[in-house]
Amino acid sequence: MPTDREIIDAIRLNYSQVNQTVDKLFEYVHRKAQLELCKLQVEVKLHGEIIEEQIKKIQYGHSSNQHRNISN
Repeated sequence: MPTDREIIDAIRLNYSQVNQTVDKLFEYVHRKAQLELCKLQVEVKLHGEIIEEQIKKIQYGHSSNQHRNISN
């Protein structure tokens, strides 16, 4: 039977691992958003305009994908 101290240490370790995972996910999402912005900037330079569909894709498309990935 684990002691209270062992249980507390296990909880702290788990909490730390969860925090690290959340930090990594945040960094990934941030980098992904930066990449999408860069792609959009290149497209604007090439074509000179942004269409409404592209804006909606950036605003709404990724959030639904993220929700689907997290729930799976």
